[in-house]
Amino acid sequence: MEENSKLFYKESGIANPINITLSICCSLVLIFFLAYFYSLFSTFFPVVYFNIVAVVVFGFAISFISRFFNRLFKIRSRKKSIIITVILTLFGWYFQWVWYIFIVSTENFTLFGDLTNVLFALFRPDLIISDIIETNKIGVWGIGSIPFTGVVLWIIWFVEAAIIFFISYNNYAHFETVPFSEKDNTWFKKQHVDYDFEYIVLKQKFIDELIENPSETIKNLEKGDGLRHSKLSIYSSLTEPRSLITINNVRIAQRGKGKKETTEVLKSFYINNIHLKEIRDNFRIEKASVFEF
Repeated sequence: MEENSKLFYKESGIANPINITLSICCSLVLIFFLAYFYSLFSTFFPVVYFNIVAVVVFGFAISFISRFFNRLFKIRSRKKSIIITVILTLFGWYFQWVWYIFIVSTENFTLFGDLTNVLFALFRPDLIISDIIETNKIGVWGIGSIPFTGVVLWIIWFVEAAIIFFISYNNYAHFETVPFSEKDNTWFKKQHVDYDFEYIVLKQKFIDELIENPSETIKNLEKGDGLRHSKLSIYSSLTEPRSLITINNVRIAQRGKGKKETTEVLKSFYINNIHLKEIRDNFRIEKASVFEF
């Protein structure tokens, strides 16, 4: 069992404190201005459906910003990356309140004209909290001529915050773990095998055969169909003697018109580059999307 565990990739867990700080700081700059546009939208388009979409987009955006800078600064710890994302979401939630208070309380508000005042308020959470309490008493929007105030408005704000935190955390938690080459000090490059292999039912049997001879096991797979098949991805680095592969089963319901369901068959599995060459010689390889990071 211990010998087999060495065949699969495991994160080093390296996350330099300086890199963590840089990742958080760079992310916060972007999220600060993202929060401005989010607050601007929710202020001037106070329609429930539009606001829900804006909340969801805001949560997703925070997770992608966190992912980008965590990879840029080579944070090789999933646990710490998720903690960073939660911290960024907390700041994002606070930033949007700072912007919102200034937008609704300042006549002819302009971004750069009032940026100094916004930055001042940024470091005065006591003032922001006081303004939030006052805003709750007055109410700034509602249905028809009836404004939301008091407990109802607190509940709405709580639900809004909960959605932002859930979307941000949940989306980041579903990002794949991209292998990192400590030797080359860079992330492995991802590619896809452009071929639909058969849907793998007996997973353990397949993995046992793969351990014996990776390239032959892959080549012996039958062709899958459009509704039930498996996809193989490759991760390689410049000078590493081994690469990694992952395999996922793909099932599409309702004759191709339904939801695409993906289940993991093989997590990041090391193969010798000799076997990788065999796979490359027998199948067409394509680049991964720029959004797969």
